[in-house]
Parts: sequence; structure tokens; C-alpha cells
Amino acid sequence: LLENEAKERNIHLTMEMKEAGTELYADLRQFEMILVNLLKNSFDSFPETKQDRHVKILTQMIGNRVLVKVEDNGDGIAQELIDQVFVPFFSTTEHGSGIGLSLARQVMNMHEGSIYLESIAGEGTTVTLAF
Repeated sequence: LLENEAKERNIHLTMEMKEAGTELYADLRQFEMILVNLLKNSFDSFPETKQDRHVKILTQMIGNRVLVKVEDNGDGIAQELIDQVFVPFFSTTEHGSGIGLSLARQVMNMHEGSIYLESIAGEGTTVTLAF
């Protein structure tokens, strides 16, 4: 869905599946909504001056859990803001609504899953969906 936008914004978008044939039982529309939101957040994380822009979607199995990760090498999020990113209407960008990650957390809770965010300011962010 966002491949053209990635190309227009000079972002190298890749997908890696650690275990081929991994099945995920989730509401497709809700999962797409979360994934689109995470990708758009990653796309928006790059400063105008950054040349080497990478976003990777990674899926893997750990035990009986399916993990879907969205990793970027954007600006990252300052440590003092990480606890706030799931709060409704909090945004780290001027044009963000602040509902994407809080909605993603709600959807993951409904699927008996979890969402985690790891970030290093100036280096990038990884968001993990654990089903």
C-alpha cells in the first residue's frame, strides 16, 4: 500500500520473513491499519537531510508467538518521550494526530497481543507487534 510513497520519499522499504509460511490469525483490516500507521510514522521520522533512509518489516516466530517488527533508521524518539507515545493525542510531530499508537495498542489488546517500542534518539525506532 505504501510502496509508491516510500519510493517518492527516497526510502528503501524491505520485508524479511524469518520463517516462511508463518500464519497470523488477526482481523486483516485492523492489522493493515496498524501496519500502515507504523510505516507512516517511520516515513515521517526521517529528517530532510538524511540520505540513507531504511524501513524494514520483519516477521519471526519466537516460541508460539508471531512477532511483526517495523524498524527504521530515522531520528528516533527521546527517552523521556517514549512512555508518552501510547497516550491518546500525544504526538512527536507537528502534523500527527496522536491517535495511531494508542489505537494500535487497543487493537493489539483485543487480539490478546502486545505492542512494544524501542528507540534511540538519532539512530532509529523499532516497534514490535507480538501476537
